[in-house]
Amino acid sequence: MNKTSLLFLTAGALGVLPTLASAQTDVNITFNDVAPGSQINTAYQSQYNLTFVADDTLNPAVYADNPGLPASPVASDNALVGIFSRTFLYLGPGSYANGFQFDVVPDPAGFGSTSAPVEFFDTAFNSLGLLTIDETVAGTYSVPFQGIQAVILPADVYFDNLRTQAVPEPGALAILGAGGLALTLLQRRKRR
Repeated sequence: MNKTSLLFLTAGALGVLPTLASAQTDVNITFNDVAPGSQINTAYQSQYNLTFVADDTLNPAVYADNPGLPASPVASDNALVGIFSRTFLYLGPGSYANGFQFDVVPDPAGFGSTSAPVEFFDTAFNSLGLLTIDETVAGTYSVPFQGIQAVILPADVYFDNLRTQAVPEPGALAILGAGGLALTLLQRRKRR
């Protein structure tokens, strides 16, 4: 391996460092950054590579709104509206999550189940498991599952403060490792 190849390999690995730093950033979606009643299917796609889709063939739109529907809704009270149908949450290609946490806000109209399943899937859409939640009581839930690619949230409830930890792509880690190896080889070559 010549010096030029080593430098390009090292530069490529160092160029990945900012990407890795952003890929490892914790995700915390409060829905307070969108106007009440906003459609949010792709609102977080560019920032978090995250897409929401409603389990409704006639209306796949997903909204953020105020659970209490006050006379003058304000964005600081927003939550994911899950009262009409199940909501699919997809982390895009190259984005995987370790662990998942969310808050449940009961539907003020009184709908909801005391045992609703939240389902978690890996990159091949194999089930990682499920978590049974009580939609009638406000609370925070979390799971330790690794490699989450998709989540199915049940209907008849609002969800808020979705939190997870992003996992860097294995390819990016390989490039970083190759860069480290290249630096080591370059140092050895200089010593000779």
